[in-house]
Amino acid sequence: KQWYQRRVRGVGKAYMKLDDLDKSIYYYDKAITEHRDPNILNERSQVLKMVKEKEKLAYINPEKSQEEKAKGNDKFKQGKYAEAIEFYNEAIKRNPSDHVPFSNRAACYTKLMEFGLAMQDCDKCIELNPTFIKGYL
Repeated sequence: KQWYQRRVRGVGKAYMKLDDLDKSIYYYDKAITEHRDPNILNERSQVLKMVKEKEKLAYINPEKSQEEKAKGNDKFKQGKYAEAIEFYNEAIKRNPSDHVPFSNRAACYTKLMEFGLAMQDCDKCIELNPTFIKGYL
């Protein structure tokens, strides 16, 4: 029984190294059904983290980020701050290295009297671009 678990675990590791993460998870799951070894569980959780990171990187798209930011700006001008926040959230997910959506979302939070959240966004904005004046306002 243990030899089977070791073999299946080895196949899971091989697929992980080949960057075929779906098959890797499949084989780690098979190994776990034989025996819930903490080492296999840790390796499986590492593969799951790799999958999430890969999905996150695939989701990044600066052009769509700009589109969402523009939609958020329109909602902000209309005074619909909660809706604007949703668009800025999407812009941040699409391009987390852009400092402007953080500043814009902080302005929305300020209008909604959520000063703690506004400060967090301002801090992130300043972290990304210390020369951006609006991050300090």
